Amino acid sequence: MRGEGAGGRIGTRSVEAMLNGLSPDARAFVRDAPAAPSPYESERAEFCDLFRAAHAGSCWREFERYRPSTAAYSPLSFFFNFSHNVVKGAVVDALLRGTPWTLTLNDLLTGISRGAEENADKEALATTLMGYARANPHQIRGRLMPVIVYDPCGLAGGPSP
Repeated sequence: MRGEGAGGRIGTRSVEAMLNGLSPDARAFVRDAPAAPSPYESERAEFCDLFRAAHAGSCWREFERYRPSTAAYSPLSFFFNFSHNVVKGAVVDALLRGTPWTLTLNDLLTGISRGAEENADKEALATTLMGYARANPHQIRGRLMPVIVYDPCGLAGGPSP
């Protein structure tokens, strides 16, 4: 990736994949994780030390391109409890509208788009699915919550453990 530069196709996909891989539990990799017994703690700590020493500075600069914003679709703004709920919602919406979406679940998991129209379609589908989820919230930990959220401004705070 360094030879090609992070801006190339492979580099762009690799940076996004790393960020998506780290995002579910970023604290475990960018800061000291809360103390929790784990048989893999020594491996996690070793990875963190090596990552910080060798790549953290350059990765943070590359990750910045993927910061959620209202200017472009970001998969980091899209969260859900189970992927089948996203697929089911897209199918039901297609049946209601009488036309299918041209997007796949994989398309919603990347910010890399083939063009502005696809980027707009991703936002439209994510927002539509969130609308259904907000209209039909599920009870989670005693609170009614949508199971699909698209929040480009980061106001919802994401799912909490």
